[in-house]
Amino acid sequence: MVLRLGTDEPELMRTYHRGPDAVVTEEALTVGRRLGRSFALRDLDPDQLTITKTSSGNIAIFIVLLVLVTSVLGCMSVTHLVLYGNWWVGLGGVALAIVIFAAAQVPLYYKDDDIYVLMGVHRGVRTQLYSSSSEARTFQIWYAVREALENGPATALDDQQP
Repeated sequence: MVLRLGTDEPELMRTYHRGPDAVVTEEALTVGRRLGRSFALRDLDPDQLTITKTSSGNIAIFIVLLVLVTSVLGCMSVTHLVLYGNWWVGLGGVALAIVIFAAAQVPLYYKDDDIYVLMGVHRGVRTQLYSSSSEARTFQIWYAVREALENGPATALDDQQP
């Protein structure tokens, strides 16, 4: 038994999706396990629900940092070779820079994690409603919200019409 929003009477509420990190009922989308955010479906614009795919970008930052370190190490080694004439230190530094640069290319072969984000207009503001690395789960949430909006109680937009 669940209390409906704004009433003290217990009533059964239809659940469209119940997962480990989101629940979609006929009245709200609740995201998060402990300190979850809740979005009243009546405040969502049904025509503005979209899913976007973004990349986490962790590998790109890693490669940029390694290339920067490699460049600095290579320049320092060549400078040491020219200024002090120690050819073995200079060549060793350049060899180490080449090895680090080659190692930086290895993550390019691994797929970066994509993040799927469910966006919507909530109370007139474009808002991130849900995000996950699972495309299937994000589409399940999107579908459940769409179904709840179609079958659920009237939206706030309907209340504004005469």
